Amino acid sequence: MSSKPRLVILDSHGILFRAFFAMAAVDKPLMTSKGELTFATHGYAETLIRVLDMLRPTHICAAWDFGGKTFRHEASDAYKATRRTTPSELIVQMKRVRQMLEAFAIPIFEAQGFEADDIAGTIARITADAKSKLTARLGIHTHNDCGFGVANAVAAMEVGALHVQGTINGYGERTGNCNLISIIPTLAFKMNKVGVPPASLPKLKELSQFVDEIAN
Repeated sequence: MSSKPRLVILDSHGILFRAFFAMAAVDKPLMTSKGELTFATHGYAETLIRVLDMLRPTHICAAWDFGGKTFRHEASDAYKATRRTTPSELIVQMKRVRQMLEAFAIPIFEAQGFEADDIAGTIARITADAKSKLTARLGIHTHNDCGFGVANAVAAMEVGALHVQGTINGYGERTGNCNLISIIPTLAFKMNKVGVPPASLPKLKELSQFVDEIAN
């Protein structure tokens, strides 16, 4: 394992929403003996433990939506106008996740008027500015809610991120993550970076479809 520092920024609401909608429709969702739903909390905990086990970060924090309107709502009335309100069943589990993060001593970052993506991007940029001192290996996990997933991922790469998570034409996850089919050629033509060797692309597509079949 590398001795270099490794920072992981958890997109808390992205993880929670994915866990919630993946299990909300099952006949018998996880809950306590008192009837409190826990399936999204459990999904978040599984992701967190997997991240800690596989990535072994030296630094970790959680980005969190503050709630309420953001500067994007002020810029456009259409922003998320068709999105449903957060289910009450999820709000309760969000509180439990915050308690869990506090128990893990993982700092939570949030700011009024901003979303978790904004917080994560700000932390990544600040860290990139200090990269010469920290030499941290950065990665980015972006969602495509507003069609900016690829642009945000490329922007993160420009300031030092070395890892991008996404899907292959939608295969691989339930949520709308950025499309690697767009990112790979963008990195090659605009930044002269080889993200995935051409010979590995067919295998990557096969793996993404396999994950899609299991997860969905």
